[in-house]
Amino acid sequence: MFGLIYEDHGDSSRDPHGVLSILLASVLHYSDWMLGFLEKDPSHPFSLVPILSSPLLQELKANHVTLSLNSHVPTVTGIPPHVAHMQQINNVKDTCEAIKTELQDMREDLKTIVHEAIDEKVESSGGINTALLDKRLGDMEKRLGEKMDTLDHLQSVESLKSVPFCPNLVDASEEPVVATCNQFFYRGRFWCVPESFCLPRETNRFNGWRMWLQGMIVVSKNVTYRIKPIRFFQGVDFPSKAVMFDYANKWRPIFTMMEQYDGFLLPDVVDDEFVRVSFDLATDYLKIWASYIWRKVQDQRAVNDYSIGTWSRYVQRSSIEKWGTEADKAFLPARTARNQAHKTPRTFVINWEGRAGRRSVNKVAWNTVVRGAVGEEAAAAFEDAFGGVE
Repeated sequence: MFGLIYEDHGDSSRDPHGVLSILLASVLHYSDWMLGFLEKDPSHPFSLVPILSSPLLQELKANHVTLSLNSHVPTVTGIPPHVAHMQQINNVKDTCEAIKTELQDMREDLKTIVHEAIDEKVESSGGINTALLDKRLGDMEKRLGEKMDTLDHLQSVESLKSVPFCPNLVDASEEPVVATCNQFFYRGRFWCVPESFCLPRETNRFNGWRMWLQGMIVVSKNVTYRIKPIRFFQGVDFPSKAVMFDYANKWRPIFTMMEQYDGFLLPDVVDDEFVRVSFDLATDYLKIWASYIWRKVQDQRAVNDYSIGTWSRYVQRSSIEKWGTEADKAFLPARTARNQAHKTPRTFVINWEGRAGRRSVNKVAWNTVVRGAVGEEAAAAFEDAFGGVE
């Protein structure tokens, strides 16, 4: 989960072990909330957190990361005393600022009191002035504003009733249910994924490879399910065309190529060690087959941040033919009927420029032809009767 951070800073003076331990404990503590959020948005980056889809989550949450006392924390630590001290200092600061504000506003308050006394005297005598008129108009504006605020509040309350304020909580300590091929039923048929299923957005290659081999965690109706590895999916298994498109164009091209390294064989149980080792071997294979990907960047670590959609685009035959090195092009398989070039070059013309030297059929409407023939017959008859026109 924190592999890259340990590789860069594990042996340095800024050892992040303590901070990452606290971060891991926080992730475990809020895992119920995170899984509930995944039910609302299955493509959220929370689905990329490895610990949420690992069996280690239940072990850590049940026996190690708890709020009960144990040998490591035998007593309740409570709130440190400096926290209460800082709170008292903040209260004193707020009080001093309030006194300062009141002293600054005193002069304006006195001026307002004098004006109000004069207005009361004029009003009691039955007169009116500009101040009283402004006051009555202000009261009317205030009442209209309160009425509008009430209407807005009623509309906002109705909208809040239809949209849940927070995601549902899921018990992450329970073992996920292994989803079968007919686990979910909707749209009149059985599915192996829930109707709201989406592939994670902007997934890097390692996390995608882990889901490709081990599957992933999805949440439906407050129940956690473990679906089959993505490599076993077909397009018809997905409930939406958008997911089918992402699978066919972003996931399958790169990972099917990574499976082509020598010695790839899935064990009976795909654990995290096999995922890591196979990923390194597949990466070495990619460095041979498409080495230009690493040559085109200055910082080699930037390649690790590429999304799987970018990887699938870079390993396409057209991309290698365009940007690849000569060694990369030599590894390309022989052309087939699907990727051979056209025997004759394909060209296009604009506004019939390419047809200038060709004869084109002069298409004339049939009515025009009939009218011309009738006119010629009438002219011939007139010439026979009257000998023509001089």
